[in-house]
Amino acid sequence: MISYFNSGYLIRYPVAFLIACLVWIPSFVSPDIYFEPNSVFSLLNVDIEWFRGQYLIFIWVSFLLTLISALAINQILREYDLVNMHNTASLVVFVLLTSTLPLFTSVNSFIIINLLLILFIQGILKLSVVETPVSTLFNASFFLGMASLLYIPLVYFLPFIWIAILINRHTDLRNFLVSLAAMLLPYLLIFAFFYWNDTAIEHWQKLLLMLTDMNFSFLFNLLTYFEIGLLLFLALVIIISFLILSGRMVEKSNYTRKNIVVIFYYLLATGVIFLLFSDHPAQLLLISLPATFVVTIAVYTVNKNRFINILFSLLLICIILNHYYQLLNATELIFK
Repeated sequence: MISYFNSGYLIRYPVAFLIACLVWIPSFVSPDIYFEPNSVFSLLNVDIEWFRGQYLIFIWVSFLLTLISALAINQILREYDLVNMHNTASLVVFVLLTSTLPLFTSVNSFIIINLLLILFIQGILKLSVVETPVSTLFNASFFLGMASLLYIPLVYFLPFIWIAILINRHTDLRNFLVSLAAMLLPYLLIFAFFYWNDTAIEHWQKLLLMLTDMNFSFLFNLLTYFEIGLLLFLALVIIISFLILSGRMVEKSNYTRKNIVVIFYYLLATGVIFLLFSDHPAQLLLISLPATFVVTIAVYTVNKNRFINILFSLLLICIILNHYYQLLNATELIFK
C-alpha cells in the first residue's frame, strides 16, 4: 500500500484524500471536542459551549487543517532532500498517525499546534542551508512561541533549537539570544493584554504552575484495549523506522544527515515533553509530526516494501474499523 505513494502521479493525491475522508467521516456524524487546559487561552475563559454549538464549522476547519498539514509536510520532505521529488508517502503516513484514535479526528487544539510546529520545524531544517540564520531562527522560534500559547510545555523545546544551532555550526551567541527573544515575544504580547486587564500577576502564577506541573497519570481509561494495541503497534513502527534510519545514515549526504539528526532530536524532545507533562490521549498528536518524518524517510530508504505494505494496509483497516465501531456505539446511544 505505502509503496504506491512513492511516486508523484496526480492520482496519488485524490487517493490520499479519500483515505482521509474515510477516517474523518465518523467525526462529522458523532461530534467530539477537546481543548488543552495547559494553555494561555485557558486563562481567557473561552466559552467551550459556543464551540460545541458551531461544531460542524469547526470540524470542517479541523479536517482542512489536517490536509494542509499533510501537504506541508510532504513539501518539506521534498524541499530538504529527505525523499525524492515524486514521493507522496507522507500524506498517508500523517493522515494515519493523526487519525489512529477517534479523539484525534475531532475539534482539538493540537491540530492547530501541529500546523504551527510544521512552520517551526521548517525553519529549523532551513538552518542547514543558510549562512546567516538570524531571520530564520527568529521566525521559527516565534512560531514555537505561538504554539506554546496553546500548550505551555512546548517552551521546553528551546534546548532543541539550540541543539539544532550547534549541529549546523551557527554558534554565534546572537543566534541563541534571538531564538530566546522570539519565542518569548508572543508571551510579551499576551501579558501586555493581561496587564491591561489588571490580571497579570494572577495569570503569571497560573502560568508558572502549568510549566512545573508534571503529570505521570496518563488516562488509559479513556482508551479501549484495541486502541492501546494500535498505539503500541505504531510505537513499534516508529522505533523500527528510527533503527532503519540510524543504520543507513552513512548512505546519506552530509546535508541530509544533518537534517535527519535534527529530526531525531525533535522526536526525542517531543517524547520527553509528552512523558513529563501529558495526561490525555489527545496530546499524542504532538508525536505524530516528528513520527511522520521518521517513518516516511525510513519507508523511502528501504528497498523491499512488501512487508511494510502489509503492515500499513493492516493499520489502515484497523483504524477504519475502530472509527466506525465507535460511530456505531455512539449512534446506538443516541437512538437508544
